[in-house]
Amino acid sequence: MNDLPVLISRCLTHGVEILPYAQKTVLNEYERRKIPDAILNKMSKGSLEKYVKALYLGAQEGAGDWTKGHEMLCELGFVRTKREDGHRTFIGLVYQPQPEESPPTIAVTTN
Repeated sequence: MNDLPVLISRCLTHGVEILPYAQKTVLNEYERRKIPDAILNKMSKGSLEKYVKALYLGAQEGAGDWTKGHEMLCELGFVRTKREDGHRTFIGLVYQPQPEESPPTIAVTTN
């Protein structure tokens, strides 16, 4: 039985490196901002690298890193959510897969 998270096994398969100082952060963020396993298994190496980097940056306290991480996650299919509680605003991210593109339909006319 494989006890590795899908993210780690995909990184090993594609040769995507998670630096030692970032491993704990990336795994913690992966639990918060998961992409379904079926989609994660289909990701290309470039998309997987972007996802790992976005998870790391999104967990940083610096506004620039946090913003860049959230922008990268939005490019991968996450959607921003906004919740207001009194005078505070909380921004969250929820994964929403893009609908599969259906093949173009061809209109047939008869005379």
